[in-house]
Formats: sequence, C-alpha cells, structure tokens
Amino acid sequence: MQQAVAALLILATTLLSPPAPGLSLLRYRRSVGETATFHVAVEIRGTQSFQDEPRVVQVRAELEVTEQTLTVESDGSFWVRVTGRVLRVTDPTGTFGTGQYADWPAVQARITPLGETLETRPEPTAGQPGPFQRAFAAGMLNPAPVVLPHGGVAVGETWQWEQDGARQANRLSSVTRGDRPVVRIASSGRGPVHLAEASSALGLSTTVGGEMTQHSEVDLLLPSCVVAAQKGEIHLTTQGESVLELPTGRKSFPLSSDLRLQFRVELAGLTGQGTPGYR
Repeated sequence: MQQAVAALLILATTLLSPPAPGLSLLRYRRSVGETATFHVAVEIRGTQSFQDEPRVVQVRAELEVTEQTLTVESDGSFWVRVTGRVLRVTDPTGTFGTGQYADWPAVQARITPLGETLETRPEPTAGQPGPFQRAFAAGMLNPAPVVLPHGGVAVGETWQWEQDGARQANRLSSVTRGDRPVVRIASSGRGPVHLAEASSALGLSTTVGGEMTQHSEVDLLLPSCVVAAQKGEIHLTTQGESVLELPTGRKSFPLSSDLRLQFRVELAGLTGQGTPGYR
C-alpha cells in the first residue's frame, strides 16, 4: 500500500511540475478581440519586369500592420485578420506603384499554437494593387514568423520545420526574464509563392509563382509570443502572367520580379490582451 501511495505521489509530482530548468515552452496564444499594431520599415531593391521589359525597383516604405484575433478554436488555433496601411513611400523610379492606393490587401489566416498556417483567405479590397504588391503583401503580412518547437527548448538549441515545400530552421538565442520577458529566435526559411486571381468583370486573370527566402531575428513576448520586434531580409523571385480577355482574343502579359527586402518590425500597440499563462 505504501509503495502504491508513493508511486501515485511521484506520478502527481511529475504531472504537475513545470518544464525542466532552462527549458522554455513556447506557444502562440491569443484571445478574441486582441489587436496588435506593428510599425514596419522596409527597403526594397531589385528589378521587376512587365512584358519582358525590366525596370529598376528602389523603394523605401513605412507601413502600419494590424493583426486582430477573430476567433479561438478549442484546439488553441485562432483566426486572425491582418491588414496593412502605407504611411510613407519614397519611390524615385515610380515602378512599384504604391501611390495608387492606401491599403494593402487584407488577409485572414488560421494559425496553430505552434505557428503553422492551416488556412488563408484574402478579403476583397477597394484598391487595385498589382501582382507584385500582392506577392509582397503575402510575404510581409505574416502573422506567425517562426514555427515553434513541440517541446521545451533551451538557449542555444535548434529545431527545424518543413511542410508543403516550405522549410524553416530556428535557434533559441536568448531568454530575458523580468517585467517584460522576451525570447529571441534566429530564423531562416524558404518557401514557395503562389498567387492566382481572376476578375470576370474585367476579363483579367493573373497567376504568379516563385520562391521566398527569409533570414531574421525575432523577439517574442512571453507568454503569448506576440512579436515585440523583428529584423531581417526577404528575397522574393517570381514568374507569372496576366491574361486579358479581349473581343479580338486573349492577350498575355508576362510578369517577373527579383526583389530584396530589408525590413524592421516593432510592436507599436497591444489592446485586449487576455492570453493565459503556461498550462
């Protein structure tokens, strides 16, 4: 009997004890209505081509990106609505077309507590951003920049993630405790870019494919893992075409781009925060 009681006590202690010293259990946690606002500064350099005519791209821009939690599922996954607003643009070449509209396309995404994107859906937009702008928005409006490890992780440890052609390698660089606990993660990743849109009213369809690579360093606030800051570089290459249906037949316009984006993200505001602590 005493042995059985001792075994139960050991089991209970094991189940109730926190992760081993030095290990951090990282999870994205959100509450309905929580809204995070970010300031994004980006410098874009490279070329884009329309009808096989290359043009130089040299853009500096500041954006305000807002991430609002719409719903939280029983498994901890959550739907977020991500929008971007252009604050300032310097575009001496006039090739990127950012002056044509004030808002980037809105995106809704379902994210798991580990940061895996289960589903995305675009929202209609009043403006008419081009395929390069939409591809850029898909890269920048990323609600979960790092996929987190399944178990606890210690400073200096690494982990990898791969799914549907996308790969990511991460390293926990540091953990800062105190009034504002933060984890810093060094991340690199590579993944495909796909875009397909059609407008029956305009008789226009656009398809774009390509690849995006990213190297960054991100600070996540504990325990909710909201991004506090992030800086890095994105390399975006795309190939595609726009097809216009005319009374005389179909007209095809080839598209391509090779862009490098240096970016810096800072958390500007967080409202409605009610995320739970570790469980």
